[in-house]
Amino acid sequence: MMQKSSWHLAKKLTALLLLACTYLNSSTTYANPNADDLLSHLEFSEQEKQDILSGQLISSTVQEKTEQELAVTLSFKFNKNLNQIRDIFMLGTVIHKNNDVIDYQFIDSASDFPKLPLTKENLREMEPLLEHQAENSFNLSADEISLFNALGTTEEQRHATIRKQLRSLLKSRYQAYRSGGFSAIAPYQRDNSQNYELGNYFIHSHQSEFSAFSTSFPVFYAMLNNYPNNKPSNLQERFILLKLSIQGRPAFALEHRIAMPENGVMLVSSHYFYVSHTLNGQKFLGVLFPNDEGALAVLLTRATSDAVAGFASSSKHFIGRKLLTNKLSEYYHSIRQSYMQQ
Repeated sequence: MMQKSSWHLAKKLTALLLLACTYLNSSTTYANPNADDLLSHLEFSEQEKQDILSGQLISSTVQEKTEQELAVTLSFKFNKNLNQIRDIFMLGTVIHKNNDVIDYQFIDSASDFPKLPLTKENLREMEPLLEHQAENSFNLSADEISLFNALGTTEEQRHATIRKQLRSLLKSRYQAYRSGGFSAIAPYQRDNSQNYELGNYFIHSHQSEFSAFSTSFPVFYAMLNNYPNNKPSNLQERFILLKLSIQGRPAFALEHRIAMPENGVMLVSSHYFYVSHTLNGQKFLGVLFPNDEGALAVLLTRATSDAVAGFASSSKHFIGRKLLTNKLSEYYHSIRQSYMQQ
């Protein structure tokens, strides 16, 4: 695995479009910028291009937009076609390959919202929710914090409150997102005067970095910026409830997965639009180009966490970025070995 210096996502995606046109036998019909302009922004060396096409996984960092953000890109090739990769992604076949995932359940709008698998240890770890300490420990809105403040007198009563209210708030966040998209994501209460607005983070990030898609992939670009009001007929989506382990603590997340083809490539994305602590949220974007009988992927992950902001932020970012890169690289290596090279 090789590391490269940071560059803006728009330049990277432009470079990958050129790489795809130059090295792949693809018949895509999207608009190509001027070749000289593409070459001026291209930061892959000739050796790195060959390494990707020979099967190596190449990682890089990209420009981070906020003090709380970590950003990593991975590029690699695998021996599955675009539809096969989409199906593996959408069916959740590889979720268990992520070592942070303890359990997961698919959310079906036609069925009851999944029940949470909470152990006694999980419940005890979450008891600060009932003691007015949630602002700095859990990513809850002010209204959600108030729901937990009905203290029971016994452990059984307290744990019953946690079970009921946690499932209720996750269901409410899921329903709000389904009907209102990113703007409906409830803010995280930090203190009496400060919130963290995850919805605004997603909105502003899409409008800036995804502008590189507006010419080449206008339908996908419009969908991301207007969800849920602009869903094309060939869009596939899935919602997942995840039970995670983050820094040794149980955490719950809601994930939204999207896949759709446009102009000869497969576009996939994922958003963690609620995570119960430490990680504010996370998003993933993948562009999959056809390559002979397989595909070439460029995958961008952006994670946002208060843990990398503030004092010694530069050092925290360096460490956090390295950990994120290593974790994602291990994950995709495992996927390719188990599924993609068969």
